[in-house]
Amino acid sequence: MGKGPRSSAVVTMAAAVPAAGLATADIETEVALDLTDLLLRAKQGDEAAFAEIVSRFERMVRGVILRMTHDPDLTDDLAQDVFLQFWRVLPAFTSAATLPSWMKKVAINDVISHWRHEESQRRRLQAMVDAFGPRDVRGPVATIIEEEDRDQVRAALEMIPADLRSVLSLRIYENMSYEELAESLGLEVGTVRSRLFRARQMIRDVLERWREHDRRPVSPQF
Repeated sequence: MGKGPRSSAVVTMAAAVPAAGLATADIETEVALDLTDLLLRAKQGDEAAFAEIVSRFERMVRGVILRMTHDPDLTDDLAQDVFLQFWRVLPAFTSAATLPSWMKKVAINDVISHWRHEESQRRRLQAMVDAFGPRDVRGPVATIIEEEDRDQVRAALEMIPADLRSVLSLRIYENMSYEELAESLGLEVGTVRSRLFRARQMIRDVLERWREHDRRPVSPQF
């Protein structure tokens, strides 16, 4: 993504925001009553006002991204992109009340876009299926996920398509309701339920194949 002088300045301002405190804060306490004034000043070209808005939302944005990716370096990059997008669409904002939901939605979409660009999730899943042989499914999905090591669940999440991974990741790590998932992802609630079901089925499949692979006897080496 090319960056001109204006966008480079935005990235510099966003990067200057402290990275401490990655836990998601209560957005109602983070956004002060003068946010409307800050937004107006930022739209008029006040870079200090823009930087102040960034500082108020960086914990929420970074928290959402980090819980989805578990990668601090990637979190830094994607958070900067969120704020760069904010700078680009700044003239379109007419109400500060829309900022929290907009920031969160863009952060989620940035992660999903990164996953899709990084690799073909379906090819990875098929390669894993071919490598580990036939399915041996036992037990409900919830039990399997709860009993597995967190690292194994995260690794299994990497194996499923991005559209399914985003729904299940947000359900697990953000504890979003079906309605919140639908709003954040721009989907119908029925689609959310369907994708969650398919994602859980795929996670169960991945974990069970790994278990089956671990149970196979090791051939003697001569």
